[in-house]
Amino acid sequence: MKIKRVSEVLKKRVYTDSGELFGEIEEANLHENRIDGWRIRVIGGMSSLISGARGVHIISLKLLLTFS
Repeated sequence: MKIKRVSEVLKKRVYTDSGELFGEIEEANLHENRIDGWRIRVIGGMSSLISGARGVHIISLKLLLTFS
């Protein structure tokens, strides 16, 4: 995925590697003019997977999730 603006990524859906919907990107954390991490709003039954948290700070999407 090639992006030019961070605002293009907000509200994108995030999926697990098995194709299940995990949530939507809520925020991008910036550090020294680069994206340092993502805040993802968890949707539906996936919250039980992460102990009921409503937002998750993800540092590496490559290892955990894919998004479209």
